[in-house]
Amino acid sequence: MRTLRIASTVLALSLSLLAAESPFSGTWALNIDKSKMTPPHPKGETVHVDADENGIKVTDDITDNNGQPVKVSYEARFDGKDYPATSPDFDSVAFQRVNLRRPGKS
Repeated sequence: MRTLRIASTVLALSLSLLAAESPFSGTWALNIDKSKMTPPHPKGETVHVDADENGIKVTDDITDNNGQPVKVSYEARFDGKDYPATSPDFDSVAFQRVNLRRPGKS
């Protein structure tokens, strides 16, 4: 479960840098065979992300290493304020934009 928390945190932090028409918006499924996670790792995971220049909405459906379903979800703006989250590991998220990162710009 610790690996899952770390992976979710890294994903959430990286998504806070998104610009409009984010290439990160979409649906991703964990490929266990290609994953380098150390056990115990989830048996499956599908993440739905909808992000734009103002905020992010994430729904993460996980099947943990025991086969039990775990759902993580939140919707937040990039304003540094706390927003409620549904998760067994945390109850809120906060994002603050560092800069706009657009292809071809530094």
